[in-house]
Amino acid sequence: MWKLLVLEWSKFNRSPVIRLLIIFFLILFPGVIYIANQIAGSIALLQGKDMMYQFPRIWTYLGSTGNWMVFFFLGVLAIYTVANEVTYKTMRQSIINGMTRQSYFLSKVLTIVSLSLMATLYYAITAILLGIIGTENLDFAMIMNNELAVLRFFVMSLSYLSFAFFIAILLKRSGIAVFSYLTFVLIVSLLIRAVLEHVLGFPYNEYLPIQATSNLMPNPLWPPGEAFTNFQNPKQFQGGELGILLALVSGYIMMWLGLAYYMFMKRDL
Repeated sequence: MWKLLVLEWSKFNRSPVIRLLIIFFLILFPGVIYIANQIAGSIALLQGKDMMYQFPRIWTYLGSTGNWMVFFFLGVLAIYTVANEVTYKTMRQSIINGMTRQSYFLSKVLTIVSLSLMATLYYAITAILLGIIGTENLDFAMIMNNELAVLRFFVMSLSYLSFAFFIAILLKRSGIAVFSYLTFVLIVSLLIRAVLEHVLGFPYNEYLPIQATSNLMPNPLWPPGEAFTNFQNPKQFQGGELGILLALVSGYIMMWLGLAYYMFMKRDL
């Protein structure tokens, strides 16, 4: 497996697109929460500047920022690593040169798992550093009071990347795949949710694939009407909700990867 990862890295480590996506992710991840904190500090109704940097709030607010960063930058990166090989025929050439389809597919899965792990590690390190700087009277219990935030972030990341990988295998062309991925998450999934809820009366919209993934790292200031009351005490998971979400999103990950594997093995390269 290590050789497969090294092979993947050798293909893309010099790509300017990959480098830019990673650089933007690394900079904007902590950068967005810094800007948000500056805005929050200027609003009189929100008590105390730097509140976003305090434990345990930092896990929630940085995780919500990461929700968008992973979805966009790493999701597009996952699509690019597949679609780019289709465009330049390197996928077909790898198979011709003796690499099995199973090994090739495994190399892509290992890539998105590795990206998810690295994003999660970056999230954990950034949250701990910012929390240590911003929290007074710090103790270990405060750091660990995060409702499995690190695990939630990893599962969320892997879910977005697995869906992006599925879209890349399905559509193959990078431009179409990226457009479809962004459109589905930002527009189509919301339209489906609205129709199910308001037309058909479907009661489980929070457990649809994209919504469930997003809910692992929810925006603590949404809906807007709850912004001022929830800022000091972000949304907490109730009862078995967290366990249900983790299990459900893990199931969606297996579904996306299973569908991608089926299409990859059956279709022409």
